[in-house]
Amino acid sequence: MASNPRHRWTIRILIALVATLVLLFPLPVRENDKERVIARSARRLLAQRPVLLDWKYIPFYDAALIAKREPQWHLFNDTDLDLDVLEDSVFRRMSRQEFEDMNVFDWYDRNALIEVTTRDSWDENGPPFLQFNVYHGSLGAQGYRVGIYRCILGVFARYHCEWVS
Repeated sequence: MASNPRHRWTIRILIALVATLVLLFPLPVRENDKERVIARSARRLLAQRPVLLDWKYIPFYDAALIAKREPQWHLFNDTDLDLDVLEDSVFRRMSRQEFEDMNVFDWYDRNALIEVTTRDSWDENGPPFLQFNVYHGSLGAQGYRVGIYRCILGVFARYHCEWVS
């Protein structure tokens, strides 16, 4: 009995569709996925490497400008995420008190800060979203909303610029 060529193509297409759906099926995002994404984001910012930002594969805004200044990097983590891996590199952790008490104009002359938070700067009562905020001058800062997608192929991050100063 000869097999119909049209039937074979239909089966191949169905197999390809099922395989694609299985590979891209969304899995729950875990805390360690968020931690890895934030650590990877910080390293990409320092190295001026591209990220998926507003559906374009580009470096974070002002990454080259910040790198030229060669600031001392600080980290303020306002979440429950364990970001010790960043503290072991070039980042110095800031406490909430240090964050609130800093003299902005003097401090930013030689420092830069990454803030990781789930509080929205504009809507305190809004739903919590993971935010990756970069402060690099008395008038220079950007706030990014981090979207994380996990599937069998890996963990992917997409950034949306929420605000620019």
